[in-house]
Order: sequence, then C-alpha cells, then structure tokens
Amino acid sequence: MSIHKDAVIKRNLYEVLQVHPRAEGDVIRASFNVLSREQKGSNSPYELELNHAIEILGDPVKRLAYDKEKKPKSEGTIIGEYRLLKYIAEGAIGETYLAEHLLIGEKVCVKHCSRVSPQAEIILFEEAKAV
Repeated sequence: MSIHKDAVIKRNLYEVLQVHPRAEGDVIRASFNVLSREQKGSNSPYELELNHAIEILGDPVKRLAYDKEKKPKSEGTIIGEYRLLKYIAEGAIGETYLAEHLLIGEKVCVKHCSRVSPQAEIILFEEAKAV
C-alpha cells in the first residue's frame, strides 16, 4: 500500500517527534532516530510524518521559518502585567515587543526569549535577578 506525502496528517511537528519546541537540534535528531527505527520501511502515515518532521525541524533555516509560521499574532496579548502592543524585532534568542504596563500605562520593552535552551534559561534568570 502506497501513501502519498500530501496525505500526511498536518499536525504539530514537535508533537510528531515528541520534543519540546525549544529542544536542541541534537535532541530532535535523537528523537527522530529512536521513533523512526520502529517504523523503518512500513510506509505508514506515521513514518511519513516523522520524515517530514525531521526534514523541517532538522534544518535550522526551515525550522525558523516553520516556527515563524506557527507563531500566533501577539499584539494585544497579555503577559503578566503587560499588554503587547507592537512587534519590534527578532534576534538570536527571541522576539522584542513594545508593551504597556496594565496598571500604570507605562511603555516598556519586553523580550520573549523563545529560542533559549532550557539550560541557558537558568543563566538568563540569574542575570535578570542580578540586574
């Protein structure tokens, strides 16, 4: 039985590979290797999903484009005591937004560090505390 690639169910590629969206590339490849070992040669819809997921998430450029495409619109989103007003820019570790404090109406800059590994997150928290 042959299944065409276009027939693959469209679902979150991180869920297909059973990894967190902030997982390092090595973790993504390791998960693919383990999950695909069971599916090798079955030509099942799941094997096709796995191959599609590693094709996108295994390539840093394609992964960044995929993440941008899946990212919800942020304007008006409330995070803690802040409302995001406008997307400003994107850097190596995440996005920067103009935001407003909900109680005092003051404008602030909010950095959403979406591409920080869980290991590096600890360092960021320590730096934030020091500031």
